[in-house]
Amino acid sequence: MSNEVFPTLPGLAWGATREPIWKNKAAESASGLEQRAGYESYPRWLIKLSYEFLRAGAEAELQTLLGFFNARGGDLDSFLWADPLDHTATAQQFGTGDGATTTYRLGRTLGGAYEPISAVSGVPVIEEQHNYLASSQTLGDAVWTQITDAYINVTANATTAPDGSATADKLIEADTSTGSRYLKQVMTGMPDNVSATFSVYLKAAERSWAAVSFIDKAGGTVGKYVNLATGVFGGNTGGTPSAMSITDAGSGWWRVSITSNTGTGGTPFIRIWICNGDGVYSFPGVVNNGLYAWGAQVVEGAAPQDYLPTATAAPKHTTTLDTFAGKVTFSGPPAAGAILSWSGEYLRRVRFERGSQEFREFLQDLWEAKTVSLLTVKTT
Repeated sequence: MSNEVFPTLPGLAWGATREPIWKNKAAESASGLEQRAGYESYPRWLIKLSYEFLRAGAEAELQTLLGFFNARGGDLDSFLWADPLDHTATAQQFGTGDGATTTYRLGRTLGGAYEPISAVSGVPVIEEQHNYLASSQTLGDAVWTQITDAYINVTANATTAPDGSATADKLIEADTSTGSRYLKQVMTGMPDNVSATFSVYLKAAERSWAAVSFIDKAGGTVGKYVNLATGVFGGNTGGTPSAMSITDAGSGWWRVSITSNTGTGGTPFIRIWICNGDGVYSFPGVVNNGLYAWGAQVVEGAAPQDYLPTATAAPKHTTTLDTFAGKVTFSGPPAAGAILSWSGEYLRRVRFERGSQEFREFLQDLWEAKTVSLLTVKTT
């Protein structure tokens, strides 16, 4: 199996054709009823390259193709081909983490049909969905710092969460003193100077105002007050987020998100506040009054992603690329439910359709029709 790349010649026309080939089997009864079975999850492709010209003079284009054909032993050895019309992936999902698997085959979707790729060209960008917050559904865990135990407590599994499970917690006022009441979590392993989006599901109980804030590595704060009765933002808690959103999640739940740059210096963290109005974060408490919260998440990027539950915090995994197999291996298994995607360029693994016993026909195609036929090769 060669990793040589089919030569690019200037005379290639737009008339190249690609014909999918499926391996199916049919059985027909005497009454004419049919039963069919398919043996492949994706097709092989017959590709015919048409050239407007193939020069045998100083340019030696014919000689280049003949030499490449003979070096492969006709149809014996496979090689790589850069399809000018099908060679780029952009934010293409190639898998979903299951908490156990570390190696995944890259692929691409064309017209709704997914196929694995054969090889990667250049250096791709591999993205692993990652929630930097631990205990994303258990807000009473020790990783969540309560400003003062006398001010705020957490009642676990107090109501039905947006996903239908009985796992949503209630943030409650623990006493009648006057003060600010919030939960805080520090994020470790976040890169410097990247956009990060904090999101959380919130629902009104006795209190219908909340606030969310993001404190970057340099100590700068951005955040918003949120009216949980109407699903509308109030004023800022510090600076204005670079992006923000409120999405109706049903049954009184709102998914609230704010975006900030992580900055440099220290360690970033987020806060979830119980409030008593727009801009009112410090107030006399009423024991057991509060609001509901669930599904906290911080991801890289300027928009919230699908929610990914976590138990413990872990750094993002490093990756190792097998260029000529089109596979990527993570340093540890991505979390169950984590979306895996990639962007970059790829190559098809192909062979010549005709072998050495058909060399005359191959030459005839080159000289007279100026065509070359390739057949894609499947690999594991």
